[in-house]
Amino acid sequence: MKKNILVVKYATVALTALAVTIIGIGNVSASSIPIEYDTQSQSNSFTTSSATVTLSTSSAQPWQVLPAEISARKARNQKVHEEWNKLPPIEQARRSSGIKGSRKIAVSPVKQADGIKTGLVIAYGHIIPPPYKIETDGRNLLINGVQVDPSLVGERERKKQSGLHSPMSPEQAKQYRRQDEVDSQVLAIYRAGAGKKPMEQVRTEILELLRKSTDVYLNPGVSDKGYGGEIAGSGGLQFSMPLTLADSPKVPDSVIKARASEARKDTVSMFSMDLKNGACIVFVSDGYTIGVNKSRLGNVYDIMQEPGLSNDDRIEKLKTQVFNNYEASFQIVENYRPEEWKDFKVTGK
Repeated sequence: MKKNILVVKYATVALTALAVTIIGIGNVSASSIPIEYDTQSQSNSFTTSSATVTLSTSSAQPWQVLPAEISARKARNQKVHEEWNKLPPIEQARRSSGIKGSRKIAVSPVKQADGIKTGLVIAYGHIIPPPYKIETDGRNLLINGVQVDPSLVGERERKKQSGLHSPMSPEQAKQYRRQDEVDSQVLAIYRAGAGKKPMEQVRTEILELLRKSTDVYLNPGVSDKGYGGEIAGSGGLQFSMPLTLADSPKVPDSVIKARASEARKDTVSMFSMDLKNGACIVFVSDGYTIGVNKSRLGNVYDIMQEPGLSNDDRIEKLKTQVFNNYEASFQIVENYRPEEWKDFKVTGK
């Protein structure tokens, strides 16, 4: 069975919005319990080791996890938020970016004899001059022979980051297989009992299995449509898994490729239309695009040639006066070539 662990982001629903009724004997902790809210009935039940708990809310959202220590988590999150707000905006942008290393990259656009003569393309901080030929090989989007999507810098960054991770150890592989085994057993119980037994009984059977599987999961909780808790040996990492009556059908690779190819053709049409309408499209290293007023591009040459500025000074000016975007400004500073921008010095034409 394909593993599909979801690390849960805790909901920010106020505790006052909840009415919690505990039926049973003993103390019950709501920590690490996944709840799937039914937005029709606005109420759900789940089973823990010591009681059945019913939660109701007037503003339910799917897959909210409401741990007992939510107040402490909120306090920690607030501290992180306050520390974040103390950072200058440029530093916030650096930390938020998916590019942690260099954005430096050279491109060699192929000069076209014919094509789309209007609009302008900027990729990785380089101007790709018109006319434009936009094409796809089914996966990559290329403009005048330069791959603009997926981002070359982004692909390089992901490759670099993947190399920083150690391969899975034999012990980790064994643990992973054991998790798959328990998840398969849970699904077998659910599928054998759903519609044939009371759901409370099905939940109890699943919970008993999970409680015996302490080498895999700790502090388990089960709802009618999901289960979760803490992954053993993870230092508190939470997980949540759905309960389904059937596995999702596998989509053939040929179908996936065909859909991707069609999507790329749509992208080619979209960018072609934008350029024909005179748009200036900026492909940024982090893998998305922005539009910019072409008349502002004359500021790039002036800012980059201005003496006495630090790189951060130039980035701030580029962000404010040209792109309204830090990522686009980062890549200009790292890849600036005066000869590409001199034509925009006076008029931004």
